[in-house]
Amino acid sequence: MIYWQLILTFLKIGLFAFGGGYAVLPLIQRELVVNHRWLTDGEFSRLVSVAEMTPGPIGINSSTFAGYVAGGFWGSLLATLAVCLPSLVILFFLHRMLKRFARREEEISNGVFQGLRPVVIALVAYAVFTLARGAFTGPATWLMALAAFGLFLMDETAIVPIILVFGLVGILIF
Repeated sequence: MIYWQLILTFLKIGLFAFGGGYAVLPLIQRELVVNHRWLTDGEFSRLVSVAEMTPGPIGINSSTFAGYVAGGFWGSLLATLAVCLPSLVILFFLHRMLKRFARREEEISNGVFQGLRPVVIALVAYAVFTLARGAFTGPATWLMALAAFGLFLMDETAIVPIILVFGLVGILIF
């Protein structure tokens, strides 16, 4: 039964996950924490932290880890396949359709992306606020976030060292 729930849940997430990346996290959080109660807010925050540190898209990584928590190895495999399937099917048919209108394809796709950009930014902002609820547990976490943000602004290529340093700081403080 859990496998069918995972498949249906992650098919829905994959179908409505416009913007990818951080934009999909509120939808995953609602499904896993609120609707199915497979995870708590704290567990979801930890899941996102692990998904951020592993190579690959965060939406797929989050789905894989959530599937593992809910259903073990087979749950992770099914969740990953289910979250990817809608995009593959949509892209396949969209490509076939746009190929018929080859001259206007670039014009159409540019218009679509221009229209979606503000929506994706709003989704990412919502994801940040959703994650912040579980992540900021006191003044130390706020200070760490502000310091990390400042360091990212100074050198956006230093992601790995910043993550490692604040991971060690977290071990020492918490």
